[in-house]
Amino acid sequence: MSSYDPIEEYIEQEHEEWFLLAIEEYLATLKPRTRAILKARNLPDPIPYRAIAWHYGVCTQRARQIYEDQLCRMRTKLRALEENYDVQC
Repeated sequence: MSSYDPIEEYIEQEHEEWFLLAIEEYLATLKPRTRAILKARNLPDPIPYRAIAWHYGVCTQRARQIYEDQLCRMRTKLRALEENYDVQC
């Protein structure tokens, strides 16, 4: 049986807000095309690489490479920030 812990809920909510802010800050550092590709692929119904590629005048493979490269970089950056966040809390 787990009991309701308002402090734990507050900490989780604060962490989620911090995490979303960190994502937005990271996206703001990217070039517009890269940012748009990341956002387009992370929609509830992701835009296909073919449509993204056509829109930006690149091949489908290049659109996928941009997405995967930046997703990996973003995850690495967020992991580092999260480690620092955990230390500060």
